[in-house]
Amino acid sequence: MIDLRLAWRRLAASPMVFGAAVLTLALGMGVNALLFSATSGLLLKPLPFQDGDALAWLLTETAAKPGVRETTTGEEGEAVARSTSPYEATAAVGDSALVRELERSHQRWRGLWATTGLFQVLKIAPALGAVPPTLPPDGAPRAMVIGNARWQRDFGADPGIIGRELAFADNKRFVVVGVLPPALEFPFARPPHPGHGAGFLPGEQDYWILAPDPPGGHPGGVMIGRLGSGQDHPRAQAVLSAVSAQLAREHPASHAGRTLVNVPLRQQILGPLSRAVPLLQAFAVLVLAIACANLASLLIARGATRTDEVTVRLALGARLSDLVRLRAAEAFVISVLGAGAGLGIAWIGRAWLARLAPRHEALVGRITIDAGVVLALGGAAVLVTFACGVFPALWRRRSAMLPAHASRVTRSDVRRSLRTLVACQIALSVTLAASALLLGRSLQRLLDTDPGYRTEGVFAADAILYVPTREAQVVMGDLVTRLRAVPGVDAVGFVHSTPLTGKWIVRDTFEILDGLAQGRTRELPGSFVAHDYFRAMQIPIVAGRGFSEADLSRRDYPIIINDIAARQYFPGRSPIGERVRITGALREIVGVVGATRDLALDMPAEPQWYLPGLSGTSELVVRATAGLATMPAALRREIAATDPRFIVQRIDALDGIASDTVMERRLAARLAGIFAGLAIVVAGLGLYGVLSFSVAQRRREFAIRAAVGATRGAIARLLVGDGLRAGAIGIGVGMLAGAAAARELRPFLYETVNADLWAVPLAAALLLGVSLAASIGPALRGAATSVVTALRRE
Repeated sequence: MIDLRLAWRRLAASPMVFGAAVLTLALGMGVNALLFSATSGLLLKPLPFQDGDALAWLLTETAAKPGVRETTTGEEGEAVARSTSPYEATAAVGDSALVRELERSHQRWRGLWATTGLFQVLKIAPALGAVPPTLPPDGAPRAMVIGNARWQRDFGADPGIIGRELAFADNKRFVVVGVLPPALEFPFARPPHPGHGAGFLPGEQDYWILAPDPPGGHPGGVMIGRLGSGQDHPRAQAVLSAVSAQLAREHPASHAGRTLVNVPLRQQILGPLSRAVPLLQAFAVLVLAIACANLASLLIARGATRTDEVTVRLALGARLSDLVRLRAAEAFVISVLGAGAGLGIAWIGRAWLARLAPRHEALVGRITIDAGVVLALGGAAVLVTFACGVFPALWRRRSAMLPAHASRVTRSDVRRSLRTLVACQIALSVTLAASALLLGRSLQRLLDTDPGYRTEGVFAADAILYVPTREAQVVMGDLVTRLRAVPGVDAVGFVHSTPLTGKWIVRDTFEILDGLAQGRTRELPGSFVAHDYFRAMQIPIVAGRGFSEADLSRRDYPIIINDIAARQYFPGRSPIGERVRITGALREIVGVVGATRDLALDMPAEPQWYLPGLSGTSELVVRATAGLATMPAALRREIAATDPRFIVQRIDALDGIASDTVMERRLAARLAGIFAGLAIVVAGLGLYGVLSFSVAQRRREFAIRAAVGATRGAIARLLVGDGLRAGAIGIGVGMLAGAAAARELRPFLYETVNADLWAVPLAAALLLGVSLAASIGPALRGAATSVVTALRRE
């Protein structure tokens, strides 16, 4: 304690050095604490299922759409069951939605259908009731396991719910056989793939419908499996690849080009974060390394100015171990304060992440500043104490024993060591800056990509009206009339699934009757739209016309295709007036519109078709030119006033939806930018401190130079040259490291080309400018050294 009190007083006597050291270390430890929390919570913390890392989704990929995962067929599910499966249990699941008709309103339940094997896959059992050994026969009410929250909210946690029959719209009836465990979130955090209908909304479900899985009658859908003992995901993928190859040989017409894929549950939940988090953790470690180098520089420079004090203490009988212990105590005080401030920075960063990703609460909730983080920070404090306190003190031990005439060599050694540390800081800063520039440019390129529509001022409302289609068309026509009268509303339209939400994926083929591309197309994505959808989304009509309201009642629905389909299937001629066969009927092409990116901004546009269609599940799209802040409330008010049976699922701004689709890229780019900025500032301060120390140590030299005729400009240029040389060494090493980092970053970048290596020289130029700026102040002070003042100090 005596050493700590003495260390505190000694540090407080130099508040500028003390504050700079604590702040530098706090920044380095803060970002590392935040990223350590993210790494621990996302990559290491157990999933909310027993042995969660043994779980995997079983999906398919096709040669025509690599990287796009789809549901499995019944034949694929059956083939997996017949194979020497690496899974101890599998189940098929699908999304589902039901509407409960209450006296004055409708209530929408979201849930899943699942084969009974899902309980074995997740290793759970109903909290109440049991999974029946046999399911009800065809024609009888199907078995339902009700969600725990729904059970408590709507039925008062009545245990008499077991065996009760529940009725839903369309005369759908179910018998409750069990209650799901409380707080069971399945799917967890992220849906397994863009779905159909309810779209696999993650989180707690209102119900599971139990589906049969008889031998030879696998339902297909999304499959999930649990690996058996001694199995791993690569081995499971090898088995699935063999199953796919066998199916392709047996059924080439339906399974050629299809491949079953084993997607580990954790990998699917994290998505791009599974690769981004380790990368960001590496960036954070670089920031801490720069901070530690800066701290070591400060302590070495501070110790070098206290040679006389060390000499006096040794002459009075102090042991070298006492001096080393005192230096270690000073470093420990700095480390503890830096760790405490870093913990506060980590808390602030955690809150910032929650605001950055409001729709990813389940993932952000796993990032916690807990006891593990505090222990990690404590361990880092000990390491920093040893590296930045004890090592410099031991190095000074040798210099303290040197005779007085060797002091000049000792000072030269100090300056050389400090320049080495500064060069390391600058090299790491160049690497971080180049990486941040690349990630930022990639994100900006993605955001600048034209999706084919304009998201600004567009609001999407998922408002469901569960009534017959003809009645829904009338009610929604009334809603359109009301909304057009709202001040600021420019256009109102409907689409079965708003772009970038992934609620529906509709794909179908159409047959071209003549021309060079005559024949059936491959499956193409399509949309059902109504009213002023193209105008609301500002999708340009390239040729022909858009849909009119009269098209909804035509028996021979017209069709619109995008310009990619027009060029691909009708080369050299206008498709307007051509007829194609789709959904079993001949349809006339009446218009061509611009291509759009409806699934994701980083997925290229492809041929697409549009049909006029409007039902109670269509989504509302409204473009507004004024009153954007109050528009969601106005939409909700008008929807409720039109018909109280509307079920409003969400009302979101489309630009917010678009922004959310690049959340992972934005997170990586922003954090990398913050880390690079911190690194540059810390490196600049480090160089400034080293040059300031050099000026203080070389006042006698500058005075002699001035006395023999050196001008102030010459002395200033000498010092600036020293700073630039130290910076140049670090920049050279950093450029090599930055080029290597750029190659490693390519999987994280959007449309990366070799020209993007401009980021490395740009980062080098930035650090060169920082080196110059950090050199000017000390250079001017050194040039202003007075001969009289220097001699008086001597």
